Amino acid sequence: EPYPDEGPFQNAEIWAFRGEIDSAFRWLERACEIRDNGITELLTSQFLVPLHGDPRWRVFLKKVGAPLPPT
Repeated sequence: EPYPDEGPFQNAEIWAFRGEIDSAFRWLERACEIRDNGITELLTSQFLVPLHGDPRWRVFLKKVGAPLPPT
């Protein structure tokens, strides 16, 4: 990835929307590492809905201190 600090949260949204779940989580991790302010949209982004069923979703929410959805 030639530009790892350019919009990692938005890249995560694109990959999630395309169904590329592993890539989406890699970009979310990068967004967290560089404190991308897109993370503030984590719970409201419709593009990330494909990630919600993945067990890594809740782990990531905990990592960034976001509220967990009911189980």
